[in-house]
Parts: sequence; structure tokens; C-alpha cells
Amino acid sequence: MQSKIGLRLVGIAFVLMQFFSWTANAQDTGKVSLKEQRDKAREWIERFKQKTSMMMVPGAAVRPDAVNKHWILLEDVRYQIGATDDLIVVPAGFVTDYASIPSVLWSFGLSPHGLYSRAADIHDYLYWTQLCTREQADRLLVIAMKESDVGKFDEWAIYTGVDRGGKSSWSANAKERSAGWPRIVPEMYRRPPPNKVWADYRKELKNAGVRDPAFAESPTYCKYGNSTDVPGLQGKDLKVKDSVAGNASIVPADFYLGPERVVRVKK
Repeated sequence: MQSKIGLRLVGIAFVLMQFFSWTANAQDTGKVSLKEQRDKAREWIERFKQKTSMMMVPGAAVRPDAVNKHWILLEDVRYQIGATDDLIVVPAGFVTDYASIPSVLWSFGLSPHGLYSRAADIHDYLYWTQLCTREQADRLLVIAMKESDVGKFDEWAIYTGVDRGGKSSWSANAKERSAGWPRIVPEMYRRPPPNKVWADYRKELKNAGVRDPAFAESPTYCKYGNSTDVPGLQGKDLKVKDSVAGNASIVPADFYLGPERVVRVKK
């Protein structure tokens, strides 16, 4: 908690320093009004809030299976989207395999673990629950990566991977859920036996009658996945265009250099 507060204070200091620097320069030229100063201050404060909604959330504690291919979340992953009050909550006990990072990209330095890991947790959860459309889930992944300060090329590569190759995972998840396979492990089962891989442990859980809880229908956050813009953020980092087949795909916009990052926190 102290480190989280400390990072937020550092971010506020950056915002204030930039604001006062801008104000001093503007006053020297005599071309700024009090209203413009207030508007600029609100703009920078809003940017700071948006950028820190994900950046200030520490990575969730996880417990791997025997072969480190599946991980049980030991605490909730809570993501407040942009400047909104809407939350995506990935519950403790959810089993993630970071499939949002296609294995074909691992050899290019995009392993399942990085600045995008929390965004991948969220995307895996959206793909499992299927409360939003697949397209919305993929775009929410992009928004979460932006707020996690993921590099622009990585955003594009990961999105392209799930956009082009995520259909099979989506279909497989739908079949597994219909068959009653659990993906959220109750607290009493979150310490699997040594050398137990998830596939085997999952069979044991299912045979023991473990089922996922009911998911709330029509969550309010799905609508933000209709674009890749961080809600409340002025300007766009990515542009969406329709392909010949009519499917939305993301392409670089000027190598999609986004708005100035007010705060950067090294992970």
C-alpha cells in the first residue's frame, strides 16, 4: 500500500511540475488566460488518473501448476477502465494460461509475462466468460495494455495475434463451459498437490462437483470495447479499419505514437 501511494505521489508531482512549467512559459508570452490555465490543469490531472488506473495495480499473486503452464490467481485483479467508474474484476481462483499472448510470439520476446500480463489476465477472463463479444474483448485488451504502459509495437503484435488467431480459443472455451468444466477454483482447492498439472487437477475438481459461479449478465464495461480508445482520453493511439472481409483490424497510425505519457513507472 505504501509503495502504491508513493507512486501516486510521484505521478502527482510530475503533473504539477509540468503544469507550473507550462504556466510560467505561457505567462512570459502573455498569451494565456486564467481559464486556459484551469483547463490545462484539468487535462493533465485527467491524463494522470487514466494512466495510473492500471499502472498502480500490482501484479496479482498466482500459484502455478506443476509445469508452469497454468496459474491460479490468489487475489482479485481489479481494473478500472480509463476515467470511468466501471470495473472489470477477475476473481481470485480464476485459472489463466496467458493464452492472450500467442506462443508464436514468444520467440520474439513477447513471453506470457511482461507489462501486458495483467491485461492478459483480463482478456483470458473475458474470453472465458464471453459476456462481451470477442471483438469487444480484444479491444478491451488493447485498452488495458495502453493503461499498463505497454510498448506500441507490442500492443499491435499482441492484438493482431488474438484478432487473427483467437477464434479457436473462443470456441473451445464455449464448449468447455457448456460441458461444466470449472475455471474458477474455490479457495479450499487453491493449493493443488505437488506435481499436479492443471488438466488432471481440473478433472478432479469437476468429479468433485466443482462448478463456476454464475456470471453477471450484460456488464456495463463491454461497451468500451467498441473502440480501442481509453475512455476519457483525448485522441487515438490506434485506428480501426474494416478489412475486405468486413472484420475490424487494428493498424498502426503513424506507427501509432500516442499522446504524451505524463507518468512512466518502471515495473
